[in-house]
Amino acid sequence: MTGKKGGSKETICNDIALEFQLDANRDAIGSWYDEAREVICDFQLAEIFQVPEDVLTYNEIPIQYRDRGQTVYGVIDRLVVYRDKVLLVDYKTHAYASGDRIPELAETYARQIALYRTGVETLWPDRSIIAALLFTASRILYTYPDTWPV
Repeated sequence: MTGKKGGSKETICNDIALEFQLDANRDAIGSWYDEAREVICDFQLAEIFQVPEDVLTYNEIPIQYRDRGQTVYGVIDRLVVYRDKVLLVDYKTHAYASGDRIPELAETYARQIALYRTGVETLWPDRSIIAALLFTASRILYTYPDTWPV
């Protein structure tokens, strides 16, 4: 979105439809809105979305660096920069992700998240990096262990 804040659900859904040139059927957009709202308001995810004003947050932040002669580029969905740590969160929309499938799904994204983590570590070398996937439909946050290979 182009920097707008607030507004009613209907206004926001209409703005999204116009910006992304989606058809007049707003049902899907409304369900996306509802899911996003539930995620943002979930008290168990407050450390990611309901942060103090002095904490830096970035959404859809591009990252680019060189690794072993290769250019690494990606877009990190959410970074939350605290004084002592950085939360690196990538959203996944898997509608049928459940607790027993989460580790298997997370494994398929391990390389992507490892590359993101390496880039973030170069920006904030003095802070611990907590890398996680947020499965939005189920509101499950999977945090990668500190010892996983990079």
